[in-house]
Formats: sequence, C-alpha cells, structure tokens
Amino acid sequence: MRKIATKARRHRNRSANYAAGDYRYRASSTPRAHHPEREQAKFHSPKMYERLLPFYLTAAQIHTKSVPPRDLVRLTTPTVFSFIENPDETIRHLNSLVAAQVEGAREINIDQRAVRVVDLCALATFNVLARAVNSSRQRSESRRHRRRLLTLSGTFPSDPALKEVIAAVGVPSTLGIESPVKLKREIRSLGLVEGLGNGFKATKSSMTEEVATRVIEHVDSCLHGFGYELRPDAKADIGILTGELLNNCEDHSGRRAWWLSTYLREPEKRVDGDHADFDGVGDFHLTIFSFGDTMAESLNRLPITAQSREGIDRLVSLHESSGFYRTGKMTQESTLTISALQPNTSRKNTSATDTGHRGQGTVQFMKTLARLGLTNESERPEAVLVSGNTWIRFGLHQIGPGVILGKSAGHVVAFNRQNSLDTPPDPLAYRQMKARFPGTLLSLRFNISKSHLSSVSDHVVPRVQG
Repeated sequence: MRKIATKARRHRNRSANYAAGDYRYRASSTPRAHHPEREQAKFHSPKMYERLLPFYLTAAQIHTKSVPPRDLVRLTTPTVFSFIENPDETIRHLNSLVAAQVEGAREINIDQRAVRVVDLCALATFNVLARAVNSSRQRSESRRHRRRLLTLSGTFPSDPALKEVIAAVGVPSTLGIESPVKLKREIRSLGLVEGLGNGFKATKSSMTEEVATRVIEHVDSCLHGFGYELRPDAKADIGILTGELLNNCEDHSGRRAWWLSTYLREPEKRVDGDHADFDGVGDFHLTIFSFGDTMAESLNRLPITAQSREGIDRLVSLHESSGFYRTGKMTQESTLTISALQPNTSRKNTSATDTGHRGQGTVQFMKTLARLGLTNESERPEAVLVSGNTWIRFGLHQIGPGVILGKSAGHVVAFNRQNSLDTPPDPLAYRQMKARFPGTLLSLRFNISKSHLSSVSDHVVPRVQG
C-alpha cells in the first residue's frame, strides 16, 4: 500500500513539474524513439560516448575545479544559443555541461527559460554531450552504487515556439524523456542521426550512403507540403554532396564518428479541396558535425610532396609577412581552414600530381540547399562553419574567379569582396573565437515558402498528387 501511495505522489510531483515547464530524466541505457522517421537512427555502444568526454575535456581546453561532488549543478543556457549568432557563449555552455559531469554533479539542471534564439547545431552538439555525460556517469556509478545515477533535468524556454523546438529536437527528445509539450506546428525531423565509419562493402551500402539517401528523402518530404518535390538531378547533387561531407568527417577527424540532424518546422496548413498544403513560411535547419581534428589540423598533416602543400605554405608565409597574424586579422589556423575549403584541396590528395576530386563539397552543399530558401534581405539563408577557433559565415560568398598568390584562378572562395586569398576575409564573414570547438561543424538555416519554390525550377518541380 505504501509503495502505491509513494508512486502516486511521484506522479503528482512529475505532473506539477511538467505544468511548470520542467522535464526530468534519470540515466537509462536506451533512448525511446517518438517518431517513425527516427527509428532508423541507431545509437552505438555507450563506450563510444564514454571515450568522447576525456577527448573533449582536453581538446576544448576545459579547466575543471577540484571540488567535492555536488548534488545539484544548474546550467543557464545563453539567451542566444546559436553557433550562427553567438558561437563563443554557445561553446562555453557545452563546456560547462562536460565540466559539471567531471566535477561529480549528481544532478545537472539545464535552465532554458531565458532562451530567445536557438539553432539546431547548438542543440544537436549539446544533445551528443548530454548523452555522453549520461552514458559515462551511468557506467561508472552503476559499479559502485546503482541508486546514485546521474539525473538530467531542465526547464523549457518561456517562448512557446522554442518550447516546441526543444521538446522535438532537444535533450528531451534525444534521451527519450516523455514530454508534456503539445506541438501546434508539426516539426518534421530525422532526429539525431549518428554514424561510425564502417568502410564500403560490395554487398551493402556504406552508412554514409544510407544516410545521404535519408537526407534526400527528408528534404523531398519537407517540400511535399508546399506542393513541390526535388528534381532528379537535385536529388543526385544533394546525395553526392552529403556523402562527401560525411566521408570527410570519417577521414579527417581522426575519430570516425559523426552526427547529422535536420528538421523543418512546418507553417500552418491550408485545406484546399481534397488535400492540404502550406500557405506560409516554414523554417528548415540542418547540421553536420564531428569531434576530433579540426580542418586546419587535418590539412597540416599533408606530406611535403603533396600537390597542394607548396601553395598552402606560401599562403601562410604571405599572411604572416603581411602582418595579418600579428594584427589579429587572421591566424594560421584560419589560413589553413579557408585553404581547406578551396576546390580540389584535401588531405586525401597526397601526391605531387594528385589534384583529385575531393575538397569540393562543403561550399557547393551549402549553395545547393540554400537555393531552396528565401533570399530577401530579412530572410536570407544563414550558413556557418566552425572548426577549432575559426568561425566562417558563408553568406553570399560563392566559388568563382579569384586571386591566389597574386595570380588569377578560376575557382576560389575567399570570403571577401575581392575574392582573393591574398587578403583577409571580411569581418562579417570571419571571426577568431576565444572558445575552441574540438572538431568541425556546419550549420545551415533557411526559410521555405511556396511562392519562392516556384522561382527555383532548376531544383524543384510541382508535385503531382497521387
């Protein structure tokens, strides 16, 4: 009888917390999937996540304190939790989660009430680290005291729209926390897709190919509500470019693991005849990231005999002699990162004659998907790359004729008006962050509308209703 009464009290307390906008989660080994689309997203052994924390702690240069274990640590999410608008504070928030676990917190409370802006990349990286924190603490404590598992809890944002986003693609969704939030607008998501390099087998598609196919299907399904679908050549482009980016994560990070997440927050539907379509603007988000070597660290391992090595070394020397490093306009890391974004520049092109086909995907991938988004001044697509301490905004910068080491070149993306690698990128396109992200991430965000899709006939065609 006492057990039944205790259970009833716990249920009332949980309901009270939900009414206040809270969520609570005690460590569990298997997250639950809430959407059919997410059932294919498989999580690997917790050991992979356990190994992530020691690496992240060192690579992100986190300094922890020697303090007695605390029962509760409260982490306040920044008002702008976004790699696009506020990368430094966003990284510091990720670091605080890892530090709280290392310092022995028994409960970590994530206070998101003040959040006003959030991007998927910030949420997804936080989700991965939350799962790593959960897996590591669960394993270590279960051997000593099974009842003292780590508890993750949190408070939803006050903003109703952001509350829906957190419930659908934030920590509650990733860790399988039952959420009381009812979605007023459907959020179509792949969830958090995780990959671990497994190589190519002749009888089975590699994981990157499988995920690339899922991304094509997801983007296509997002367009269906607007009455459009991708053209076959656009599907092929997105598949090839997604596969290349995921292969880059496996090849260059040194850790083989990568994550991908994407969602569309649909606008209100308008019923027209026998079917409904969208008569408004939906917001689309996509992120791909990996922890491990940065782009600069990977490129710096090119052998001295590589075709690209001489040009990169000369560019570093030019930037140093021009005073860009001394005055803070650039760093050697940013020189190498921007060099890595140039067509045909890749760590896989290692011989003196090998220009290869690698190193062409990042900029083209952003351009291809962003074409689906609105392009007016107030709703322009946003895309950023973060690697180490380097932050780059793609904006309107595209591959085109430019200058490298004083000579004209046909395919350059330099992130400045001159499109010259000899000069620093524009201040709005580049910043040197104080906080360090131990890996590389891409974040893409744009709005979709039916009226805009009608103007990009090179990518989409009207969908024929079956």
